[in-house]
Amino acid sequence: MKVSAVIPTYNRRAQVGAAIASVLQQTVPVDEIVVVDDGSTDGTAEWIGSRYGAGVTVVRQQNAGVSAARNRGIRAAHGEWIAFLDSDDSGFPPRSSASLRRSRSSRARRAYASPTAS
Repeated sequence: MKVSAVIPTYNRRAQVGAAIASVLQQTVPVDEIVVVDDGSTDGTAEWIGSRYGAGVTVVRQQNAGVSAARNRGIRAAHGEWIAFLDSDDSGFPPRSSASLRRSRSSRARRAYASPTAS
C-alpha cells in the first residue's frame, strides 16, 4: 500500500522543515512527500528544494487557499492513501503506523489517527 504525505503551505519557510522532518521520522515511512506551495513569497519552495532536493516533491500554484492546495496535492500524489499534515504541524512518529493498522484491520477506505493513537 503506497502512502503519500501531502503538506500544503503558504509563507511558512521557518516552520515547514519541522513538518517534513516529522514525516521522515514516522515509524512506517511514506512513499512520497508532496508539498504544495500556495503562492508563498518568502522563498518557501526554494528552501525546500535546496534542503531536500528530489526527496520532496514541491508543487507550486498561485495562492488559492489551503483547500485548493490540498486538492492539488492529491492530484500530484501517486499513493493509494493520502496523509495530510499542515505545514506548521508535526505528526508523532507512530501516526502513520496507527492509521495503516486501523485501515487494514477494518478494510476501511479512510482512516484517521490522532497524534496519541497507538
